[in-house]
Amino acid sequence: MENDNWWGASLLGDDFQKKFDDYTKEKVNKRADDADFFLDILIEQEIIKLEKKQVREYFIKWYINNKDFDLQIENGDLAMEDGDLKFVPDFNKGDIVSFVEWFESEKNDFIGYLKDNGVKIDEEKNSAIVNSGNLIINNESTIQNQTINTPLIKKKWEKGAIIGFISLIVAIAVLLFGNNLLSKCSDDKQVASKKHNNHIFDTSVVILNLPYLENVPILDKGIFLKYYFNSLIIGGTNLESTTIRVRAKNGEKLEINKDLDGNLDIDINTEPYIEIKYRNEFYLIEVTGKHYEFHCRLLKLVTPTLL
Repeated sequence: MENDNWWGASLLGDDFQKKFDDYTKEKVNKRADDADFFLDILIEQEIIKLEKKQVREYFIKWYINNKDFDLQIENGDLAMEDGDLKFVPDFNKGDIVSFVEWFESEKNDFIGYLKDNGVKIDEEKNSAIVNSGNLIINNESTIQNQTINTPLIKKKWEKGAIIGFISLIVAIAVLLFGNNLLSKCSDDKQVASKKHNNHIFDTSVVILNLPYLENVPILDKGIFLKYYFNSLIIGGTNLESTTIRVRAKNGEKLEINKDLDGNLDIDINTEPYIEIKYRNEFYLIEVTGKHYEFHCRLLKLVTPTLL
């Protein structure tokens, strides 16, 4: 960012250059504030194993050295910020991906330098991956070899034990209840088949990924959903004409708070199950996932369970 040959320094003096640099650093700090939530996720998920202050300082350094600082254009005109021409680009989620790539590249280059100069490096600490589940690697990834600690023998034994236990329970149930149990299962199948033949089932309205910090209109666009930090916001001009009940994915009761605009605020991390009565129809909003990627399913209900 700083350049001794920049025209501002040569024409307006060193004092102007200093003020210009200070102003730029102030705006970059604001961009780091915008990225604060995502930096927390990097630390929480141990993608970068450093203290928050250090990660923020590295992010600011990356932003200054890698983003294009120039007059910004919005809607065909020069953009303004705080009454001045805007030349520091806005933050977006893609910056986090580029920052992580830069951090890993700088880290690996330095570790390689240490190795070349005879410094002993703990290879296990540097490269081990601990993963008790499945690792999915993009086909275009440059990663070729990874070591994953997965107790396959234990998993196979547990799976076999569970199947055997379920089989034992079914056998005992048949011995105890005999034909009554088989008759009950047959009756349930007949009821389910009858409902299917009469087309009595919930109807899918929309399935989507919730974008971060964006209003998503639903139904007749009189109501919107918004993924905002740790909250699912429900608002809109027709919100007052709705009746809403909500529970967590695990069945626990959830509190519904209101923000300053009168919108409903629900903890999105609980993967809420929300039923809405709107214009004499019943709808289900089901949110699943975790930070970075929450999925939303909107169904028209035949029979609600909470309302």
